[in-house]
Amino acid sequence: MKTHPILRIVFQALALLFSAAGLSHAQGKIVEPADIIVVHARVYTENPQQPWAQAVAIYHGKIVAVGDDPEIERRRGLGTKVIDAGGKLVLPGFADCHIHFMDGSLSLGRVNLEGAKDPAEIQKRLRDYASEHPGDDWILGRGWNYAMFGSETLPHKKYLDELFPDRPVFLEGFDGHTYWVN
Repeated sequence: MKTHPILRIVFQALALLFSAAGLSHAQGKIVEPADIIVVHARVYTENPQQPWAQAVAIYHGKIVAVGDDPEIERRRGLGTKVIDAGGKLVLPGFADCHIHFMDGSLSLGRVNLEGAKDPAEIQKRLRDYASEHPGDDWILGRGWNYAMFGSETLPHKKYLDELFPDRPVFLEGFDGHTYWVN
């Protein structure tokens, strides 16, 4: 069926009016345009029913649509920022300026020494951990702050040897660059 040229012009004019008013057409209803759209991408969605897509629409900091390029392009308005991913991979996730994911994850099973005020408090935490985890396996911990040692500057192994003369102890400082062992 052919559309009459005048009707085609009317439809195009209406589309322009909606766009100028900050509205766009998506899935049969009028929606506000996205703030950002990412197109021409390989989007991994984490959705088992639709694991891959081409494009993403974002409105007020939230993903509002995931689909193919034409579907997401319908959410484009006059002020929409368009990011052409050029076929690159786009993954859902979070951003962190500095993360040690693996080491941080492993630390969850170690003695937490963060916030300890002095060597006596560290020794108490280590004793508690050792009573909950008997044996001769390594005692691993993280988070001590060398500032607590004052004039000693850095911890001495004597604090650990007093408690564990025959059990290895390895404690990482809060900064991840200093270690304390018996």
